[in-house]
Amino acid sequence: MVGPLNDPVIARWTRVPSPYTREDAVEFLTQADAAIATGEALSLAIVAAGGGALAGSIALRVTSWEHRRGDIGYLVFPEDRGNGVAPRAVRLLARWAFERAGLVRVGILTAVGNGPSQRVAEKAGFIREGVLRAYMDEDMVSWSLLPGEL
Repeated sequence: MVGPLNDPVIARWTRVPSPYTREDAVEFLTQADAAIATGEALSLAIVAAGGGALAGSIALRVTSWEHRRGDIGYLVFPEDRGNGVAPRAVRLLARWAFERAGLVRVGILTAVGNGPSQRVAEKAGFIREGVLRAYMDEDMVSWSLLPGEL
């Protein structure tokens, strides 16, 4: 399933290697397993409601267990963009983060120029907090969600 990950939009707005190879996929899965084992992150597939085909991926990374904070990142394949799978997946993972992982704050960072990703965060109920200048090599919009806002 490396084909959809070679989409230029994914390459532009994420840290997914481009071109994305089978070796990249194996490395990602190895790192994802290790992150689950240490409680650092949880990576999941995004599928359409009712168990459709693979539509993308989503991850929760714990940024501080002490302060019970985490960040969500996501990507959606071209043919599945705009049909609501991303906001739904973000809401579901945020709910899990609050109810199961015990987090009290979940954030999303979107590049200033990435309007579609910003709309996902907004549709998922996240609050725009502001712009982090020169963050991750470019300006990023910070979004957050607290348990009572879900």
